Amino acid sequence: MRITLYLLRDETPPSADVLRDAGRFREVEIAPADGVDWHLFVSGHPPGEASWVKNLRPIVPSDDLLECRTSSSSAVLLIERNGRVFALTFGHGFHAIDAQYIERGFGLRVTANVIAATQVTSADTRGMSGNGRNQKTMLSTASALYDLGIEPTEEWVRQLSGKVTEQDFATTAAGADSLRLTIKDFSLTQLPEKLAGICERFEADDYVKDFAFLDNFIRLDRSDPLVSELDQVVEKLEAIRPRSVGQASRISGVTPAAIAILLTHIGLVERRKALVASPSQ
Repeated sequence: MRITLYLLRDETPPSADVLRDAGRFREVEIAPADGVDWHLFVSGHPPGEASWVKNLRPIVPSDDLLECRTSSSSAVLLIERNGRVFALTFGHGFHAIDAQYIERGFGLRVTANVIAATQVTSADTRGMSGNGRNQKTMLSTASALYDLGIEPTEEWVRQLSGKVTEQDFATTAAGADSLRLTIKDFSLTQLPEKLAGICERFEADDYVKDFAFLDNFIRLDRSDPLVSELDQVVEKLEAIRPRSVGQASRISGVTPAAIAILLTHIGLVERRKALVASPSQ
């Protein structure tokens, strides 16, 4: 069975409030389980004609295409475990969760903690210098991480997938914000126990051994206070134009954390320039 999970942010309630268009969903009664607080929300539409049928009608005058119908259905199962709320999505349910409630990088962190560096199957990256190109790299068989050709100092790794080391946990894992697991002989009645194991792996730091570069770039939501702080710092630096880091650090409102982030960015830009100037390196 393949499951797709999201971890919701701290203090998020397991209610319809996390859905973008809650009015389209109805809560369905779910079998009670000891010590488990879970809620299922579903949304369905009557089947309609497939969008491509109209293109075939000019050459198919009969009613032979009547069975070519489709529907868009969604389900979101919210379940609280270990003090956190998880969202298990089905169909188009992954579109239903309001992004402000999603714990960023949850799936990536779990995946990096459960796959080996020699068992990677794909990665989704975005260049952080130059043209900022997005790239999806897939390998025909599970291979070493370096076979993907990732430059971790210049590319933000947004998604990883591979074979799981502990096969009793899952056989494959793929993660970005969401976590997708393939699990043998699995039933949703086992979900509470499985979530406990997922929590443990999310909180672990085993990934540092092979995937420490994942911490090179951390995405911030626009609502994060640090974004506003960095904007203000850049404005002050542009206005004052300090000649040294020491001088910059003495400017009112310029924090050490902001200086560190900006220095990291400057270092990446300078390294990129050096590589372009010396292509043989």
